This record gives sequence, structure tokens and C-alpha cells, in this order.
Amino acid sequence: MSGERPPGSPGGASGPGRPDDDLDGPEDETAPEVRGGPAASATTAAPTTTAPIVPGRRRRLALALVLLVVGAAAVAGVIFLSGEYRQERAFQREAEKVLTQLSDGKVEEVYEQASSRFQQTLIIDKFIDLVSRMRTTLGRFERVADVRDVDSAAGVAGMTARVPLELDFERGSTVGSLSFHRGHDGVWRLLGFWVEIPRELEAEAAALESQAERLGAPEEVIQLVHSILQEVREGRIAEVHAGASPVFKGTVTIEGFQAMLQSHKAELGNFVRVLAIVSSAQNPDRDLARVQALLEYEKGKTTGTFEFIRFEGDWRLLRLKIVIPFGESDPAAKPL
Repeated sequence: MSGERPPGSPGGASGPGRPDDDLDGPEDETAPEVRGGPAASATTAAPTTTAPIVPGRRRRLALALVLLVVGAAAVAGVIFLSGEYRQERAFQREAEKVLTQLSDGKVEEVYEQASSRFQQTLIIDKFIDLVSRMRTTLGRFERVADVRDVDSAAGVAGMTARVPLELDFERGSTVGSLSFHRGHDGVWRLLGFWVEIPRELEAEAAALESQAERLGAPEEVIQLVHSILQEVREGRIAEVHAGASPVFKGTVTIEGFQAMLQSHKAELGNFVRVLAIVSSAQNPDRDLARVQALLEYEKGKTTGTFEFIRFEGDWRLLRLKIVIPFGESDPAAKPL
């Protein structure tokens, strides 16, 4: 573009030793050397192009991005670990509650509150013997020293969790594990139980196991189990209730007994037969007896526990429980 350019314009600058007609020619790629001291340098124009991001600024941006990512990961890690810590502490409380109850002799209470799967896997008499040997060998339970891990899994029937533990007892420290099951009612219930006997106490535990001999229930009580279930199947519920012990009738009304048996039928169908007597026992005074039986119903198999008391020379029903294996929230699963 031809024309006159004022001194100091972006196209260049006039200086000594360069004729004015050179301004109309093509611009040199290399800027001319400016001479003449401060006055001449004042005529040099500032560049008009946008300044690129310098490498130092790029490094600062990259560092800020890295710090942001690391910070977010740290926050996520803290949230995850805090949730895991709360879960471990919650199961520690559950384990200490169960072990304290067992140490206090509340074995049957723990059993009744356990999952129906636990009750079907381990009969109550065996559980009582197991806890008795544990208490005699290890002494009183003191505390859960540590929760090693919580191994949880989800299934169709609910959540399960296995909790390995470090345990302190009166006579020594050992390891063990408790498992829990959470059904549709949202309550964690005991599913499994194991405590290792320390090596120095193994001989004593073995001796206790060999001495454990339980007096079985008399045949008369076994036959009562069969006859009660037969009468229930035939609808003679009022007769069963009338023939029960005063303690049973004072605790369970005829209406409550009928409702319980009706809920059994709704969940399991009609009673079919007694498949086997799993265990039976009576106390040293021979006035209390318990029978645990494997039962077949139209919809499946389950276990039932029957307790009897000798009253006025006859064995009478004291307590009855049929395990409902399909859920933990059904009122029929609660003993009467």
C-alpha cells in the first residue's frame, strides 16, 4: 500500500541513512536497527499481535489441575474410609452385644433372636453345649479387641456379612468370627458363630466335649410332638390349647394360638409329617423337656422346637416355635 506513513507507525520507522522512498517498498522481515539514542528509540512502535501463554504459566495451570484431581481423590478416599470405619464399629457393637449375652448365660435369648437360617443349621441343644464349653474353657468374655475386616455380600434373601474378630476373654486372647444376615425387615441377625480355642486350652476343651452327655427326652414326650402336629393338621386347635400347660395358656390366648397356626399355614402350607427328631433333652430333675424336629410341609421343610413341662404328673406343652424360613419379619417366626 502506497502513501505517506507518519513516523512511528507499525509499518516501520524512518531513520538516518534510509531514503523516504524505501517506505513504499516491501517490508523487511528483519526490523531495521534503530540508532540515534533515546530520541530515536521513542519512535519504535509496540507490537500489535496477541502474546502467547508463556511456559511458566502453562506449568502453573497444569500443577493446579493435578492438585485439584489429587484433592478430589483424597476427599473421596476419606469418605470411603470413614464409611468403612463406621461399618466396622457398627459390627463391633453387634458382636460385643452377642458375646456379652452369651457370657451372661442368655444363650436361648440369643438363639431366639438369631436368623432362621442359623436356627435351621444349628439346633438349640448343640448351641447351648457349644457356648457352655466356650464359657468354661475361655472364661468370661471381655471385649472385641479388633475387627479385622467386614466381608459383606448382597443376595436375593438380603445382605450377609462375615466379621473376623480378635477377642479377649478372661483366660486369654483368641480369634473368631460372627456372621450376620439382614432380611427384608432391615434387622441384622446372627447367622454364624465360631471362636477358636487357644492351643494351650485345647486339651481342656476336648475333655469337656467328651464329658458332655445330654439326657434325652422320654418317649412319651416324643409322641406328644407327633400328636400335637396331627391335631393341628386336623383343625383341633382348641383341644391342643386346652391340653397345654397353665403357663402356655396364660401367655397365649386361643385367638392368638389360632392366628399363629394360620400364619404357619399361609407360609408353609399344610403340615405333612415329622421327618426326623433332630434332638431331645430333659433337665436333671426330669420335669422339663425339649424336642427339636425336622418337619415337612406342603411348601417345604423347616424345623420346630417343642418344650414341655411336667404338670400334675403329665407332660404339657410349654412352648412351641415353628421356624419360617422365608423371611425374618413374619410374626410366625417369633416364639410363643
